[in-house]
Amino acid sequence: MFSFKSLIVLSQLALLSVALPTLEARSPIPPAGFAILSTSAAGTGCSSSSSSTFTQISPSAGALTTVFAELFAEIGPGISAANNQKDCKITVTAFVPAGWSFGVAEGSIRGYEQLDAGVTLDVVSTYTFPGVTPTKSQSVNHNGPVPYPGTSFSSQQTFDSSVGTSPCGAGAGDGSTVTLEIDTDVRVSGTGTGYGAIDSADVIFGFHEC
Repeated sequence: MFSFKSLIVLSQLALLSVALPTLEARSPIPPAGFAILSTSAAGTGCSSSSSSTFTQISPSAGALTTVFAELFAEIGPGISAANNQKDCKITVTAFVPAGWSFGVAEGSIRGYEQLDAGVTLDVVSTYTFPGVTPTKSQSVNHNGPVPYPGTSFSSQQTFDSSVGTSPCGAGAGDGSTVTLEIDTDVRVSGTGTGYGAIDSADVIFGFHEC
């Protein structure tokens, strides 16, 4: 089977060098004081290991890119059912200045696949501020056959960043800390052999007075 994990690891730096300048050019300028304080990863398709995921924040902090090395699902003879579905949650902790909120304005996911006839790939990414509704999401659904190993795919979706925003920056000081959860689920199903791998994802933020 195609070694997509090796390809992802080898291409991490190249992806970031191309993606970040493009994201920076498209992202709005955050309000003074806004900052991404930390990111962390957890799930069956990633871990806290730096070799599993790598998240790079744009210079302005208006966007971020995550590269995944282990977020893939596969199906076929001899493959455990546990490998048919994998997920990864990136938790972003941000400081939001008083009088401002932020939301997700755009999400992009990129990956590779190979699917026999009868095999389906489903990818869902959700963007959630805990306790805030609605949750934003985007999805990919592909049905085989996709015969060539390493066939690439991508999905880009824009959102109204003023809907489902973070809580308004408040508190005794100059703002408050909020959390954004970016959860990506990839699964393959059906009869036959196939896989789907997510190699990278972008998020662009929007900022609003509140």
